[in-house]
Amino acid sequence: MTVGYGIFSEEREENIKNKVPFFGKLPVDVPKVFNWNEYVTLMDSHPEELYDRNTKKMRLGLNSFHNRPSAPVFAKFIVEEMQDFFSLHQNKITNIAFSGFGRDSDSYPWHKDSMDVFFCQVISNIKLRVEGVNNDEPFDFGPGEYVWLPRGTHHQIIPSDSRVSFSFGVEGEPDPCTYF
Repeated sequence: MTVGYGIFSEEREENIKNKVPFFGKLPVDVPKVFNWNEYVTLMDSHPEELYDRNTKKMRLGLNSFHNRPSAPVFAKFIVEEMQDFFSLHQNKITNIAFSGFGRDSDSYPWHKDSMDVFFCQVISNIKLRVEGVNNDEPFDFGPGEYVWLPRGTHHQIIPSDSRVSFSFGVEGEPDPCTYF
């Protein structure tokens, strides 16, 4: 059974198998279905034990965001689609809503993750830098745009204003590249 938006399909198996990032845009107008007011309401009511605060970088992570009954439908569709697509080995699918506040907010430096990441920009524009893409130079990345970052792919989010981004992870072993 296929759920979600058709982001993860047979067409993407080669990218996943060969650890090649892919990009796209959600088939929903994200700014029309999710905004700062909705995010602040979710942020204010998020369980305390699931907060990841970094006051030095003016950044906040809301762990297990997809488990919220009031999480946006598009985030739930993405999680469902990923759970369906990666069900063979039952990799854990996670979702963190990251937000940064003000021009001085920051994100992680140039880094790589030990999980595969499906990254979606939600509110405001950022610059994104991805290993092997655009000569490793930052490029504009706006609401509704997404990228698949295979584990081990260096990347960096460069915010210039307050922003919200959703990070979905395919965690654990085996590495999905081994079963596609």
